[in-house]
Amino acid sequence: MWRAPVLNTPLWGWNARSARKINVPTLIIAGDLDTLTGVTVGRNLYSDLVTDSKVFVHVACAGHQLVWENQHRVLLEEEVKARLRVRAARQGHSLEEEARVILRVAVAGEPQTPRNLAEAIRKRFRKLGGVDLPVILREPVRSPPFEK
Repeated sequence: MWRAPVLNTPLWGWNARSARKINVPTLIIAGDLDTLTGVTVGRNLYSDLVTDSKVFVHVACAGHQLVWENQHRVLLEEEVKARLRVRAARQGHSLEEEARVILRVAVAGEPQTPRNLAEAIRKRFRKLGGVDLPVILREPVRSPPFEK
């Protein structure tokens, strides 16, 4: 439901009355860098929706037009971007590709976390020491009732 952009009238943007009429699955995306509406407006709209099928996504590095923005350029300081551009030119890369190369190298040396859940639990609690649990005696396995 779209409202015409007529400032200082009930027709301006979304409002609680409009939101209560929405009964279809709804996705609200709001970014910290949105200087037009901000995250609060998105959260308020989300709260006013009556549909049970709703999702609010908060994107820290996005503005109002996040689909068309180049957020990676906002996240880097101008001096860093300038140095990265020079480094990329020396390697014959775009700024974006040079950033990818740097990040790949940076994370390549990080230790892999164990994929075995039991081993991960053992590793986490190893320094606490062990515990001796008593052996619980069990009765022999009974035959299923349908074999009689």
